[in-house]
Amino acid sequence: MAVRLRFIAAVVLAGLASLLGAASATAASLRQLPGRAGCVSASGGGSCSRAQDLRRPTALAISPDGRNVYAGSASGVVVLRRDRRSGALRETGCVTARGAGGCAAAAGLAVVNGIAVSADGRNVYATVGPQPDVDDGGIVAFARDPLTGRLRAIGCVRAVATPGCTHVPQLRASLSVAIGPDGRAVYAGGADLVVFARIAGTGALAPATCVDPLPDALLCPGPALAGVDAAGGLAVSPDGRFVYAANLDGTVLSALPTPLTTVGGGACVASGGAAAGCAGAHGRLDDPVMSRDGRFVYTSGATSGDGVAVTVLRRSAGGGLAPAGCLAESIDPDRRCARGSAATDDPRRIALSRDGRAAYAVNPDLGAVAALDRSRTTGALRASRSQAACVSDDGTAVDRDAFPGRAAPRVCRDGRALRGASDVVLSADGRHAYVAAARSDAIAAFAVAG
Repeated sequence: MAVRLRFIAAVVLAGLASLLGAASATAASLRQLPGRAGCVSASGGGSCSRAQDLRRPTALAISPDGRNVYAGSASGVVVLRRDRRSGALRETGCVTARGAGGCAAAAGLAVVNGIAVSADGRNVYATVGPQPDVDDGGIVAFARDPLTGRLRAIGCVRAVATPGCTHVPQLRASLSVAIGPDGRAVYAGGADLVVFARIAGTGALAPATCVDPLPDALLCPGPALAGVDAAGGLAVSPDGRFVYAANLDGTVLSALPTPLTTVGGGACVASGGAAAGCAGAHGRLDDPVMSRDGRFVYTSGATSGDGVAVTVLRRSAGGGLAPAGCLAESIDPDRRCARGSAATDDPRRIALSRDGRAAYAVNPDLGAVAALDRSRTTGALRASRSQAACVSDDGTAVDRDAFPGRAAPRVCRDGRALRGASDVVLSADGRHAYVAAARSDAIAAFAVAG
């Protein structure tokens, strides 16, 4: 009997050790690539490789084959070749409105604030335009060479009359772009939510319908979005049945059934239940990101000041959303949320790993990127206190003004080229993350685990 009990105890202990080892092995972490592989910048300074056309990048997209990263910048689109083994980037092309300095030309191109690559890898779409209070905006469509990654403009649509572009006034203040999973529809969010049919064979855009958050017969006679006064960040469900649109002030997120000509019964959630007819949720509801299985939606809480860094929403079979948790900020945290860390405060953008076990968030004010553990069952996020889980431009990831006359605590690994970190994307193979850093005129490259 004693031998048998010792055997059972050994099996149990071995099982626990295995579980603990697995948990340790899957803890999310990131490490900036060494040397010049760790970043590309316009100047080539700071031990970065040079990408001379990379001016204030704020939006990134990666091709499905992992060969290219595309950066939306202050002057257009920069094409970067990715070494799929090392993760290093190098500039191989660029596109601007006039095509100066060796770049290709594309009518209608201006400051790029959103960019997406089609699932078939054949097209790239970039939203352009100034701030939301100006009635301009648009989309430039490109054909992508699958071998070189180079881009060739195939058309543009602009909210104001622009030579060489189709005039679509509904595109005022365009901020984001998303593509349906079957590749048939392209969505642009801004003052209006505009849906384009993607023409088979070329990928060019043909206006299909428009849904105006503020009904205006002159611009958009379609039905109004429930609770949304303007469509900012967008996400499309994996089955293509719903588009999720966040309004510009981050207080409402609406679930809109497709095709959008049938809008009217869409559900919505509102921060604190502020909008009539919407379910309540904690935190700001900016820039929705959906899990690959379509069960959860995550929104960031940049500048919310309400103690919530990330809001987690569970998606029902009918497309509706319900609160499923949140991640707290480190300063004045919302006690209803899981504990966060300084590195996860006020995230601007979030990206989920392909296997669903990790999330990555960037903070432009602190110049930081943080790795979060994610439960694939509950969708919950967990912030780590380990330095291996975050990288910042100076290793602190805190507001230095809060530590007058003394050194700020170092809670992250030291990084480079992360000032103004504004977007993050992950490679399809799950090995690398890339962060656009507008104030560094750079993209930082990382090896990730978890």
